[in-house]
Amino acid sequence: MAEAGLASGASIQARLRRVFADEHRAFWLIVANGVLARLFFEVFSVKRVIAAFLTELTHREWMVGVALAVGPLTSCVPVLLFSHAMEHRSARKPFYRLGAQIKWIAQFILLASVLLLPRHPVLLAWMLITMVAIYGLGDAVSLPAFGDIVARSVPAWRRGRLFGLRVAIGGTLAFLAGDLIRRMLGAGSPVAFPYNYFVLFLTAFFILLGAQYCFLRVEEPPLERPAPARMPLRAYLRHAGATLRGDRNAWRYALYRNLSPIGWLPAAFIVPYALDRLHFNAGVVGVLTSTAVIASSASNLGWGSLGDRRGNRAVLALSSLLLLVAAVLLALTPLVALHGSQRDLLVWLVVVNAVGEVGLVGMGNGQLNYLYDLAPDDQVPLYVGAVTTAAAPMAVLAPLLIGAAVHRFDYDVVFVLGVVFSAAVLLASLALGEPRLPERHAAARRGPRGDR
Repeated sequence: MAEAGLASGASIQARLRRVFADEHRAFWLIVANGVLARLFFEVFSVKRVIAAFLTELTHREWMVGVALAVGPLTSCVPVLLFSHAMEHRSARKPFYRLGAQIKWIAQFILLASVLLLPRHPVLLAWMLITMVAIYGLGDAVSLPAFGDIVARSVPAWRRGRLFGLRVAIGGTLAFLAGDLIRRMLGAGSPVAFPYNYFVLFLTAFFILLGAQYCFLRVEEPPLERPAPARMPLRAYLRHAGATLRGDRNAWRYALYRNLSPIGWLPAAFIVPYALDRLHFNAGVVGVLTSTAVIASSASNLGWGSLGDRRGNRAVLALSSLLLLVAAVLLALTPLVALHGSQRDLLVWLVVVNAVGEVGLVGMGNGQLNYLYDLAPDDQVPLYVGAVTTAAAPMAVLAPLLIGAAVHRFDYDVVFVLGVVFSAAVLLASLALGEPRLPERHAAARRGPRGDR
Protein backbone atom coordinates (compact mmCIF):
# COMPACT_ATOMS: atom_id res chain seq x y z
CA MET A 1 0.00 0.00 0.00
CA ALA A 2 2.81 2.38 0.97
CA GLU A 3 4.68 1.52 -2.24
CA ALA A 4 1.54 2.28 -4.26
CA GLY A 5 1.23 5.64 -2.54
CA LEU A 6 4.85 6.47 -3.24
CA ALA A 7 4.43 5.48 -6.88
CA SER A 8 1.32 7.65 -7.17
CA GLY A 9 3.12 10.60 -5.61
CA ALA A 10 6.07 10.15 -7.96
CA SER A 11 3.68 10.02 -10.93
CA ILE A 12 2.02 13.28 -9.88
CA GLN A 13 5.40 14.96 -9.45
CA ALA A 14 6.49 13.75 -12.89
CA ARG A 15 3.32 15.15 -14.46
CA LEU A 16 3.82 18.50 -12.72
CA ARG A 17 7.40 18.63 -13.95
CA ARG A 18 6.18 18.03 -17.50
CA VAL A 19 3.44 20.65 -17.21
CA PHE A 20 5.79 23.30 -15.83
CA ALA A 21 8.84 22.33 -17.91
CA ASP A 22 10.93 25.06 -19.54
CA GLU A 23 9.30 24.38 -22.91
CA HIS A 24 5.96 25.54 -21.41
CA ARG A 25 7.40 28.62 -19.70
CA ALA A 26 5.89 31.01 -22.26
CA PHE A 27 2.48 29.37 -21.82
CA TRP A 28 2.45 29.94 -18.06
CA LEU A 29 3.84 33.47 -18.27
CA ILE A 30 1.05 34.37 -20.70
CA VAL A 31 -1.46 32.74 -18.34
CA ALA A 32 -0.06 34.82 -15.44
CA ASN A 33 -0.29 37.94 -17.60
CA GLY A 34 -3.94 37.15 -18.31
CA VAL A 35 -4.76 36.41 -14.67
CA LEU A 36 -3.54 39.84 -13.61
CA ALA A 37 -5.05 41.51 -16.69
CA ARG A 38 -8.43 40.00 -15.76
CA LEU A 39 -8.08 41.43 -12.27
CA PHE A 40 -7.11 44.83 -13.71
CA PHE A 41 -10.09 44.95 -16.04
CA GLU A 42 -12.49 44.29 -13.15
CA VAL A 43 -11.01 46.99 -10.90
CA PHE A 44 -10.78 49.42 -13.84
CA SER A 45 -13.89 48.27 -15.71
CA VAL A 46 -15.18 50.98 -18.06
CA LYS A 47 -18.69 49.57 -18.10
CA ARG A 48 -18.92 49.23 -14.31
CA VAL A 49 -16.38 51.21 -12.24
CA ILE A 50 -15.77 54.02 -14.76
CA ALA A 51 -19.50 54.16 -15.59
CA ALA A 52 -20.33 54.47 -11.88
CA PHE A 53 -17.70 57.19 -11.40
CA LEU A 54 -19.02 59.24 -14.33
CA THR A 55 -22.61 58.77 -13.16
CA GLU A 56 -21.80 59.95 -9.65
CA LEU A 57 -19.74 62.87 -10.99
CA THR A 58 -22.14 64.21 -13.64
CA HIS A 59 -25.37 62.10 -13.85
CA ARG A 60 -25.06 62.38 -17.64
CA GLU A 61 -25.61 59.04 -19.37
CA TRP A 62 -24.17 60.27 -22.65
CA MET A 63 -20.79 60.72 -20.99
CA VAL A 64 -20.79 57.01 -20.17
CA GLY A 65 -21.39 56.41 -23.88
CA VAL A 66 -18.42 58.63 -24.75
CA ALA A 67 -16.19 56.72 -22.30
CA LEU A 68 -17.26 53.42 -23.88
CA ALA A 69 -16.53 54.83 -27.38
CA VAL A 70 -13.13 56.47 -26.96
CA GLY A 71 -11.39 53.23 -26.01
CA PRO A 72 -12.33 51.47 -29.28
CA LEU A 73 -11.63 54.70 -31.20
CA THR A 74 -8.00 54.91 -30.09
CA SER A 75 -7.34 51.19 -29.76
CA CYS A 76 -8.91 49.95 -33.02
CA VAL A 77 -8.60 52.71 -35.63
CA PRO A 78 -4.78 53.17 -35.58
CA VAL A 79 -3.85 49.53 -34.95
CA LEU A 80 -3.16 48.84 -38.64
CA LEU A 81 -0.53 51.61 -38.60
CA PHE A 82 1.36 49.85 -35.83
CA SER A 83 1.01 46.50 -37.59
CA HIS A 84 2.68 48.15 -40.57
CA ALA A 85 5.41 49.64 -38.37
CA MET A 86 6.41 46.23 -36.99
CA GLU A 87 5.97 44.23 -40.20
CA HIS A 88 9.66 44.32 -41.17
CA ARG A 89 11.03 44.12 -37.62
CA SER A 90 12.48 40.85 -36.42
CA ALA A 91 11.52 41.66 -32.80
CA ARG A 92 7.96 42.74 -31.92
CA LYS A 93 8.25 42.89 -28.12
CA PRO A 94 9.54 46.53 -28.15
CA PHE A 95 6.13 47.56 -29.48
CA TYR A 96 4.43 45.80 -26.56
CA ARG A 97 6.79 47.62 -24.18
CA LEU A 98 5.98 51.00 -25.79
CA GLY A 99 2.26 50.33 -25.45
CA ALA A 100 2.78 49.45 -21.78
CA GLN A 101 4.59 52.74 -21.17
CA ILE A 102 1.75 54.72 -22.76
CA LYS A 103 -0.70 52.99 -20.39
CA TRP A 104 1.49 53.84 -17.37
CA ILE A 105 1.43 57.53 -18.33
CA ALA A 106 -2.36 57.50 -18.73
CA GLN A 107 -2.90 55.79 -15.40
CA PHE A 108 -0.55 58.18 -13.59
CA ILE A 109 -2.25 61.30 -15.01
CA LEU A 110 -5.64 59.88 -14.04
CA LEU A 111 -4.50 59.35 -10.44
CA ALA A 112 -3.19 62.92 -10.28
CA SER A 113 -6.46 64.24 -11.73
CA VAL A 114 -8.60 62.56 -9.07
CA LEU A 115 -6.43 64.13 -6.36
CA LEU A 116 -6.29 67.63 -7.92
CA LEU A 117 -9.75 68.11 -9.46
CA PRO A 118 -12.36 66.85 -6.94
CA ARG A 119 -14.10 70.26 -6.94
CA HIS A 120 -14.37 70.33 -10.73
CA PRO A 121 -16.50 67.27 -11.53
CA VAL A 122 -17.09 67.98 -15.22
CA LEU A 123 -13.40 68.68 -15.86
CA LEU A 124 -12.47 65.56 -13.90
CA ALA A 125 -14.94 63.53 -15.97
CA TRP A 126 -13.36 64.75 -19.20
CA MET A 127 -9.87 64.03 -17.86
CA LEU A 128 -11.02 60.48 -17.09
CA ILE A 129 -12.41 60.04 -20.60
CA THR A 130 -9.18 61.44 -22.09
CA MET A 131 -7.07 59.00 -20.09
CA VAL A 132 -9.27 56.10 -21.23
CA ALA A 133 -8.54 57.27 -24.79
CA ILE A 134 -4.77 57.38 -24.17
CA TYR A 135 -4.93 53.95 -22.57
CA GLY A 136 -6.64 52.71 -25.74
CA LEU A 137 -3.75 54.08 -27.80
CA GLY A 138 -1.41 51.94 -25.69
CA ASP A 139 -3.57 48.95 -26.65
CA ALA A 140 -3.29 49.86 -30.34
CA VAL A 141 0.51 49.87 -30.10
CA SER A 142 0.81 46.61 -28.16
CA LEU A 143 -2.07 44.52 -29.55
CA PRO A 144 -0.44 43.33 -32.83
CA ALA A 145 2.78 42.50 -30.96
CA PHE A 146 0.88 40.61 -28.26
CA GLY A 147 -1.07 38.58 -30.83
CA ASP A 148 2.02 37.81 -32.89
CA ILE A 149 4.05 36.63 -29.88
CA VAL A 150 1.18 34.51 -28.54
CA ALA A 151 0.57 32.91 -31.94
CA ARG A 152 4.28 32.01 -32.28
CA SER A 153 4.67 30.86 -28.67
CA VAL A 154 1.55 28.70 -28.19
CA PRO A 155 0.27 26.12 -30.72
CA ALA A 156 -3.31 26.52 -31.94
CA TRP A 157 -4.63 23.47 -30.12
CA ARG A 158 -3.55 24.93 -26.73
CA ARG A 159 -4.80 28.52 -27.17
CA GLY A 160 -8.35 27.83 -26.03
CA ARG A 161 -6.95 26.30 -22.83
CA LEU A 162 -4.54 29.23 -22.52
CA PHE A 163 -7.22 31.90 -22.58
CA GLY A 164 -9.57 29.75 -20.53
CA LEU A 165 -7.00 29.48 -17.75
CA ARG A 166 -6.27 33.21 -17.91
CA VAL A 167 -9.88 34.08 -17.19
CA ALA A 168 -10.73 31.17 -14.88
CA ILE A 169 -7.77 31.66 -12.53
CA GLY A 170 -8.06 35.42 -12.78
CA GLY A 171 -11.68 35.12 -11.76
CA THR A 172 -10.69 33.82 -8.33
CA LEU A 173 -8.74 37.00 -7.65
CA ALA A 174 -11.32 39.16 -9.43
CA PHE A 175 -13.96 37.89 -7.02
CA LEU A 176 -11.92 39.51 -4.23
CA ALA A 177 -11.76 42.65 -6.36
CA GLY A 178 -15.56 42.70 -6.38
CA ASP A 179 -15.55 42.74 -2.59
CA LEU A 180 -13.01 45.59 -2.61
CA ILE A 181 -15.19 47.55 -5.04
CA ARG A 182 -18.27 46.97 -2.88
CA ARG A 183 -16.45 48.15 0.26
CA MET A 184 -14.98 51.22 -1.42
CA LEU A 185 -18.13 52.33 -3.22
CA GLY A 186 -20.85 51.20 -0.80
CA ALA A 187 -22.71 53.38 1.69
CA GLY A 188 -20.31 52.47 4.52
CA SER A 189 -17.12 53.19 2.55
CA PRO A 190 -14.14 54.13 4.77
CA VAL A 191 -12.98 56.59 2.07
CA ALA A 192 -15.02 59.58 0.89
CA PHE A 193 -15.96 60.23 -2.74
CA PRO A 194 -14.04 60.65 -5.07
CA TYR A 195 -11.01 59.32 -3.17
CA ASN A 196 -12.64 55.89 -2.91
CA TYR A 197 -12.22 55.69 -6.70
CA PHE A 198 -8.59 56.84 -6.30
CA VAL A 199 -7.97 53.75 -4.16
CA LEU A 200 -9.41 51.54 -6.91
CA PHE A 201 -7.44 53.25 -9.68
CA LEU A 202 -4.18 53.02 -7.70
CA THR A 203 -4.80 49.32 -7.05
CA ALA A 204 -5.46 48.83 -10.77
CA PHE A 205 -2.20 50.58 -11.64
CA PHE A 206 -0.06 48.17 -9.60
CA ILE A 207 -1.95 45.16 -11.00
CA LEU A 208 -1.33 46.47 -14.52
CA LEU A 209 2.42 46.69 -13.84
CA GLY A 210 2.46 43.06 -12.71
CA ALA A 211 0.53 41.86 -15.76
CA GLN A 212 2.83 43.60 -18.21
CA TYR A 213 5.95 42.42 -16.37
CA CYS A 214 4.84 38.80 -16.85
CA PHE A 215 4.40 39.21 -20.60
CA LEU A 216 7.69 41.05 -20.99
CA ARG A 217 9.37 37.98 -19.48
CA VAL A 218 8.14 35.82 -22.39
CA GLU A 219 11.03 34.95 -24.71
CA GLU A 220 9.93 35.98 -28.19
CA PRO A 221 10.38 33.12 -30.71
CA PRO A 222 12.38 34.00 -33.84
CA LEU A 223 10.44 34.80 -37.00
CA GLU A 224 10.63 32.10 -39.67
CA ARG A 225 10.27 34.51 -42.59
CA PRO A 226 10.79 38.16 -41.53
CA ALA A 227 9.79 40.71 -44.17
CA PRO A 228 12.87 41.68 -46.22
CA ALA A 229 11.92 45.38 -46.37
CA ARG A 230 9.24 47.73 -45.10
CA MET A 231 6.34 48.10 -47.52
CA PRO A 232 5.22 51.72 -48.13
CA LEU A 233 2.23 52.58 -45.94
CA ARG A 234 -0.17 53.20 -48.81
CA ALA A 235 0.75 49.88 -50.42
CA TYR A 236 0.42 48.16 -47.04
CA LEU A 237 -3.09 49.58 -46.53
CA ARG A 238 -4.11 48.45 -50.02
CA HIS A 239 -2.64 45.03 -49.28
CA ALA A 240 -4.64 44.84 -46.02
CA GLY A 241 -7.85 45.73 -47.85
CA ALA A 242 -7.14 43.18 -50.55
CA THR A 243 -6.44 40.54 -47.91
CA LEU A 244 -9.84 41.13 -46.31
CA ARG A 245 -11.66 41.10 -49.66
CA GLY A 246 -9.85 37.96 -50.77
CA ASP A 247 -10.55 35.99 -47.59
CA ARG A 248 -14.28 35.28 -47.27
CA ASN A 249 -13.99 34.21 -43.65
CA ALA A 250 -12.04 37.36 -42.75
CA TRP A 251 -14.61 39.57 -44.49
CA ARG A 252 -17.54 37.93 -42.74
CA TYR A 253 -15.67 38.08 -39.46
CA ALA A 254 -15.10 41.84 -39.88
CA LEU A 255 -18.85 42.23 -40.46
CA TYR A 256 -19.61 40.17 -37.36
CA ARG A 257 -17.14 42.27 -35.33
CA ASN A 258 -18.92 45.44 -36.49
CA LEU A 259 -22.29 44.08 -35.34
CA SER A 260 -21.19 42.54 -32.03
CA PRO A 261 -20.82 45.83 -30.05
CA ILE A 262 -24.44 46.83 -30.62
CA GLY A 263 -25.53 43.47 -29.26
CA TRP A 264 -23.92 43.86 -25.82
CA LEU A 265 -23.78 47.63 -25.38
CA PRO A 266 -27.28 48.14 -23.94
CA ALA A 267 -26.25 45.79 -21.11
CA ALA A 268 -23.20 47.98 -20.50
CA PHE A 269 -25.59 50.63 -19.17
CA ILE A 270 -26.81 48.43 -16.30
CA VAL A 271 -24.78 50.42 -13.76
CA PRO A 272 -26.09 53.90 -14.70
CA TYR A 273 -29.60 52.39 -14.90
CA ALA A 274 -29.28 50.86 -11.43
CA LEU A 275 -27.93 54.08 -9.90
CA ASP A 276 -30.14 56.68 -11.60
CA ARG A 277 -33.42 54.86 -12.26
CA LEU A 278 -33.55 52.03 -9.72
CA HIS A 279 -31.93 54.12 -6.93
CA PHE A 280 -29.26 51.63 -5.81
CA ASN A 281 -26.13 53.02 -4.19
CA ALA A 282 -22.73 52.59 -5.86
CA GLY A 283 -22.06 49.46 -3.77
CA VAL A 284 -24.16 47.58 -6.32
CA VAL A 285 -21.12 47.78 -8.64
CA GLY A 286 -19.21 45.43 -6.33
CA VAL A 287 -22.12 42.99 -6.17
CA LEU A 288 -22.41 42.93 -9.97
CA THR A 289 -18.63 42.55 -10.33
CA SER A 290 -18.43 39.59 -7.93
CA THR A 291 -21.34 37.70 -9.44
CA ALA A 292 -20.15 38.39 -12.98
CA VAL A 293 -16.72 37.04 -12.06
CA ILE A 294 -18.19 33.84 -10.66
CA ALA A 295 -20.32 33.27 -13.75
CA SER A 296 -17.63 34.07 -16.31
CA SER A 297 -14.86 32.17 -14.51
CA ALA A 298 -16.99 29.06 -14.06
CA SER A 299 -17.81 29.06 -17.76
CA ASN A 300 -14.49 30.05 -19.28
CA LEU A 301 -12.68 26.72 -19.10
CA GLY A 302 -15.72 25.31 -20.89
CA TRP A 303 -15.39 27.95 -23.60
CA GLY A 304 -11.69 27.14 -24.02
CA SER A 305 -12.37 23.42 -24.24
CA LEU A 306 -15.17 23.96 -26.76
CA GLY A 307 -12.89 26.11 -28.91
CA ASP A 308 -10.09 23.55 -28.85
CA ARG A 309 -12.42 20.63 -29.65
CA ARG A 310 -15.04 22.12 -31.99
CA GLY A 311 -13.42 25.32 -33.26
CA ASN A 312 -14.03 28.95 -32.37
CA ARG A 313 -16.96 29.43 -34.74
CA ALA A 314 -18.99 27.28 -32.34
CA VAL A 315 -17.84 29.46 -29.42
CA LEU A 316 -18.93 32.64 -31.20
CA ALA A 317 -22.34 31.23 -32.14
CA LEU A 318 -23.13 29.91 -28.65
CA SER A 319 -21.89 33.04 -26.88
CA SER A 320 -23.99 35.20 -29.24
CA LEU A 321 -27.03 33.10 -28.34
CA LEU A 322 -26.39 33.67 -24.63
CA LEU A 323 -26.07 37.41 -25.20
CA LEU A 324 -29.46 37.34 -26.95
CA VAL A 325 -30.95 35.62 -23.88
CA ALA A 326 -29.37 38.28 -21.64
CA ALA A 327 -30.81 41.04 -23.86
CA VAL A 328 -34.32 39.55 -23.58
CA LEU A 329 -34.00 39.36 -19.79
CA LEU A 330 -32.71 42.94 -19.64
CA ALA A 331 -35.66 44.18 -21.71
CA LEU A 332 -38.00 42.67 -19.09
CA THR A 333 -36.32 44.56 -16.22
CA PRO A 334 -38.78 47.52 -16.24
CA LEU A 335 -41.63 45.04 -15.63
CA VAL A 336 -39.76 43.59 -12.65
CA ALA A 337 -39.21 47.14 -11.37
CA LEU A 338 -42.97 47.77 -11.51
CA HIS A 339 -44.05 44.62 -9.68
CA GLY A 340 -41.05 43.52 -7.59
CA SER A 341 -39.26 44.72 -4.47
CA GLN A 342 -35.79 46.26 -4.38
CA ARG A 343 -34.41 42.86 -3.39
CA ASP A 344 -36.18 41.22 -6.34
CA LEU A 345 -34.65 43.83 -8.62
CA LEU A 346 -31.16 43.18 -7.31
CA VAL A 347 -31.50 39.42 -7.84
CA TRP A 348 -32.85 40.03 -11.34
CA LEU A 349 -29.97 42.36 -12.25
CA VAL A 350 -27.48 39.84 -10.92
CA VAL A 351 -28.99 37.10 -13.12
CA VAL A 352 -29.08 39.32 -16.21
CA ASN A 353 -25.51 40.46 -15.62
CA ALA A 354 -24.27 36.89 -14.99
CA VAL A 355 -25.83 35.50 -18.18
CA GLY A 356 -24.43 38.44 -20.14
CA GLU A 357 -20.96 37.97 -18.68
CA VAL A 358 -20.91 34.28 -19.59
CA GLY A 359 -21.76 35.28 -23.15
CA LEU A 360 -19.22 38.11 -23.20
CA VAL A 361 -16.34 36.03 -21.90
CA GLY A 362 -17.13 33.35 -24.49
CA MET A 363 -17.29 36.01 -27.21
CA GLY A 364 -13.96 37.49 -26.08
CA ASN A 365 -12.29 34.08 -26.01
CA GLY A 366 -13.76 33.08 -29.36
CA GLN A 367 -13.03 36.36 -31.14
CA LEU A 368 -9.35 36.37 -30.23
CA ASN A 369 -8.75 32.74 -31.12
CA TYR A 370 -10.87 32.90 -34.28
CA LEU A 371 -8.69 35.77 -35.50
CA TYR A 372 -5.51 33.81 -34.75
CA ASP A 373 -6.99 30.83 -36.61
CA LEU A 374 -7.77 33.03 -39.63
CA ALA A 375 -4.26 34.40 -39.96
CA PRO A 376 -1.47 32.46 -41.69
CA ASP A 377 1.41 32.01 -39.27
CA ASP A 378 3.54 34.74 -40.88
CA GLN A 379 0.70 37.29 -41.25
CA VAL A 380 -0.72 37.61 -37.73
CA PRO A 381 0.07 41.36 -37.33
CA LEU A 382 -1.49 42.08 -40.75
CA TYR A 383 -4.70 40.18 -39.93
CA VAL A 384 -4.92 41.63 -36.41
CA GLY A 385 -4.50 45.15 -37.81
CA ALA A 386 -6.80 44.72 -40.80
CA VAL A 387 -9.69 43.08 -38.95
CA THR A 388 -9.42 45.31 -35.89
CA THR A 389 -9.42 48.46 -38.01
CA ALA A 390 -12.28 47.21 -40.18
CA ALA A 391 -14.27 46.47 -37.01
CA ALA A 392 -13.63 49.91 -35.51
CA PRO A 393 -16.52 51.95 -36.96
CA MET A 394 -19.33 50.35 -34.99
CA ALA A 395 -17.16 49.82 -31.91
CA VAL A 396 -16.76 53.61 -31.84
CA LEU A 397 -20.22 54.70 -32.98
CA ALA A 398 -22.36 52.18 -31.06
CA PRO A 399 -21.60 53.55 -27.54
CA LEU A 400 -22.26 57.11 -28.69
CA LEU A 401 -25.54 56.14 -30.36
CA ILE A 402 -26.69 54.04 -27.40
CA GLY A 403 -25.76 56.81 -24.94
CA ALA A 404 -27.66 59.38 -27.01
CA ALA A 405 -30.64 57.01 -27.29
CA VAL A 406 -30.73 56.53 -23.51
CA HIS A 407 -30.73 60.32 -23.07
CA ARG A 408 -33.44 60.80 -25.71
CA PHE A 409 -35.73 57.77 -25.27
CA ASP A 410 -34.80 56.38 -21.84
CA TYR A 411 -33.63 52.89 -21.00
CA ASP A 412 -36.81 50.93 -21.78
CA VAL A 413 -36.61 51.61 -25.52
CA VAL A 414 -32.85 50.96 -25.69
CA PHE A 415 -33.19 47.62 -23.91
CA VAL A 416 -35.83 46.48 -26.42
CA LEU A 417 -33.58 47.58 -29.29
CA GLY A 418 -30.85 45.50 -27.67
CA VAL A 419 -32.90 42.36 -28.36
CA VAL A 420 -33.04 43.22 -32.07
CA PHE A 421 -29.32 43.99 -32.16
CA SER A 422 -28.42 40.76 -30.38
CA ALA A 423 -30.50 38.72 -32.83
CA ALA A 424 -28.54 40.32 -35.71
CA VAL A 425 -25.24 39.40 -34.02
CA LEU A 426 -26.37 35.79 -33.66
CA LEU A 427 -27.25 35.59 -37.36
CA ALA A 428 -23.86 37.07 -38.28
CA SER A 429 -22.06 34.49 -36.11
CA LEU A 430 -23.90 31.65 -37.85
CA ALA A 431 -22.68 32.93 -41.23
CA LEU A 432 -19.02 32.50 -40.23
CA GLY A 433 -16.95 29.63 -41.59
CA GLU A 434 -14.55 27.49 -39.56
CA PRO A 435 -11.01 28.50 -40.59
CA ARG A 436 -9.33 25.69 -38.67
CA LEU A 437 -9.24 23.04 -41.40
CA PRO A 438 -9.25 19.42 -40.15
CA GLU A 439 -5.84 18.61 -41.60
CA ARG A 440 -4.30 21.80 -40.25
CA HIS A 441 -5.87 21.21 -36.84
CA ALA A 442 -4.57 17.64 -36.76
CA ALA A 443 -1.05 18.85 -37.54
CA ALA A 444 -1.33 21.52 -34.85
CA ARG A 445 -2.48 18.95 -32.29
CA ARG A 446 0.61 16.85 -33.02
CA GLY A 447 2.67 19.94 -32.27
CA PRO A 448 6.43 20.22 -32.42
CA ARG A 449 8.53 17.29 -31.32
CA GLY A 450 8.36 16.84 -27.58
CA ASP A 451 5.12 18.84 -27.19
CA ARG A 452 2.52 16.10 -27.12
